[in-house]
Amino acid sequence: MWFTEDKGDFILNYFSFFTIQTNVFVIIWLISSAIFWEQEGTINSKWFGQYMTLAVTTFITITGIVFNVMLLPTLVNQLQTFYAWFTNIVQHMVVPIIMIIYFFIMPREQGSVFTTKEFWKKRMWMYYIYPVIWAVIMLIRGEFRWQAGKVWAYQYFFLNIYKSFYGIIPGAIWLLITALLIILIIFSISTLFNLINLKQLKRKYHII
Repeated sequence: MWFTEDKGDFILNYFSFFTIQTNVFVIIWLISSAIFWEQEGTINSKWFGQYMTLAVTTFITITGIVFNVMLLPTLVNQLQTFYAWFTNIVQHMVVPIIMIIYFFIMPREQGSVFTTKEFWKKRMWMYYIYPVIWAVIMLIRGEFRWQAGKVWAYQYFFLNIYKSFYGIIPGAIWLLITALLIILIIFSISTLFNLINLKQLKRKYHII
């Protein structure tokens, strides 16, 4: 397609997708954790402890959920090649599943997992920083791209405040609905995963 001829714009736009960024996070985390494996799941590790790992897992899980629930139904007729299907399945299904499985089997020190209330108080708020910054930047950037008549002005249809959802829900309202859903997903997924980890750790160390 003609817009791919503008390599600079195409590449910058490509790496602006939440999907691509979260996949890159997973790749960087897995490679780095293999190098610094002694720090994995330790209490004092900032990058390879429970809560950085949970953040990466939560974000890639969001990628999988949003794609399969919201985006896949709109893309079925557009993904017409094997390459398109393969890359989308890997990015939105395979990588999230790999990260989730690894997250639950990675080693953890005793005391490295907070209770649910401690997690809400000490870590939960941090998990909204990246998505909020990403969304704000994409909305500002999307506005400039929309005014300039760019293809792919907004990374995802639910960010485009100028287009209604199936001609029914105004774009701004749909954006608000999507934002609330993602806030709920971040809260639910991170809380659930942390709770499962806590129970795993209690069983491992025979804590009542």
